[in-house]
Amino acid sequence: MIDPHFAHVLVVEDRDDSFFVVQDLLLHEIGVRSCTRSRDGRSLIEVLDQPAVGLIDLVLYNIKRPLRDDFARLPILRLHPKLVAARLVAMTANVMIDDVERTRQAGFDGFIGIPLNQARFPGQIQRILADDFVWEPR
Repeated sequence: MIDPHFAHVLVVEDRDDSFFVVQDLLLHEIGVRSCTRSRDGRSLIEVLDQPAVGLIDLVLYNIKRPLRDDFARLPILRLHPKLVAARLVAMTANVMIDDVERTRQAGFDGFIGIPLNQARFPGQIQRILADDFVWEPR
């Protein structure tokens, strides 16, 4: 269990407006300690390798189609020393039952559908940080 006030979250999101919504909710509604950004999966390792970035507790990964590209990175991410204890949670607008199941089989630790439900999102993050599994496409 991770106290949200000590949590370090990394958000993989290419759209500025979407990132700022997630960042605002994380910092001001939930009160996480830090929120770092990677614009895409390709630059994620570069972001993690920056000396200023410490251990990450939670990765919120906005996966896009084709899903296989993001899924292929997952085993590499699991081996990164700054993600050893991190929860990796997919966020995506692809909310069909098959998408959720493929995400689970790929090895993600949870699923949050987009658009985010801003009233429910803080609770979802708190549950994830409390070691609960959240699989909520809607």
